[in-house]
Parts: sequence; structure tokens; C-alpha cells
Amino acid sequence: MNEQRILLESGTNELELLAVLINDQPFGINVAKVQSIQQYDQKSIATLPNKVPGVLGMLLYRDKTIPVMDLAQILDIEETIEYERKIVVVTEFNNSVNGFKVNGVRRIYRISWKDLVPLDQTIGDTNYFTGSVSIEGDQILVIDLEHILSTIFPDLIIEDVSPSFRLQIITYCNHADCCF
Repeated sequence: MNEQRILLESGTNELELLAVLINDQPFGINVAKVQSIQQYDQKSIATLPNKVPGVLGMLLYRDKTIPVMDLAQILDIEETIEYERKIVVVTEFNNSVNGFKVNGVRRIYRISWKDLVPLDQTIGDTNYFTGSVSIEGDQILVIDLEHILSTIFPDLIIEDVSPSFRLQIITYCNHADCCF
């Protein structure tokens, strides 16, 4: 069996990060959430009236209309470098397909979860990131796409699990540490 495939089977404690660029700063997106990468075309984005901050508009993608968000705007990063060809990273998670505009894509890195370092809370609001990892001399902040979506679209938040349902899950797992 191919070693590459073995490394990402369950229990290996590894993940793959797609390094995307905003200006020249790399950010990481979990590859398991990435559906496709495509060139950004402003003409293909339908802008919305009463636009939500960070949302560029809607894109027709595989016969479905999806929102496209500007990660630079959401992360409050002023774009100082003009890229000729910007990129939309289309993701799918929590039964939702969304596009995220970035300046470019660097490559995919395979890392161990133990290499992911939590961010120090003294530096301010770090809710948009799950942590950081040092790869090839770069500090890559790993983006928490779920938090970004829950901030922009609060209706997508999955409500807290009821105590009776939690008990069913714990019973199913056979121990409390399994799920919570």
C-alpha cells in the first residue's frame, strides 16, 4: 500500500494544510475541507444588495450558488501586493459549500497535529485561528473556517447538544472522554 495513503488514515494524528497567501503571508486551510481551487473572476461574482462585510457576493459553482468571502477583508489585512491571478478556494464542511478569495496558493503540507501550537491569548482576538505551525521557516496561521462562517452567518451555528442527547452519545461511546 502507498505510504502517502497510510499517513492520512485514521489514527495517524496528521493533517494536510493548504498554504494560501494573503499578501505574502501564508495561512493554512485544512485540505479535508477543500473541494476545489479555481481562478477568481470578479465578473462571475454576483454582488448582493445589503452586502454583509467580508462577503463579495455569490458564485455559480457546479449548478449551485455559493457565497464567496474575501479572507483579507475578514482577517482585516490590507492587501498591499497586487496579484495578477487571485484564487478562490471552494470548501465544503458542516453541510455548507463556500468560496474564499485569497491572493494565491503556495502548496500542501503534511503535518502532525502535535506540531500545531495554540495561539497566545495575550495577543488579542485569535478566534479566526486554531493555532500556528512553523514550516520551512514560515509561521503559518491555521484558519478556523467554522468560526469565520459562524460569525458571518450565525444561522449556520450548530446549537448546543441537549443533555439527553449528550447522554445517548456518551453511552454509545462507552466513556465520557470519547466525545466531550
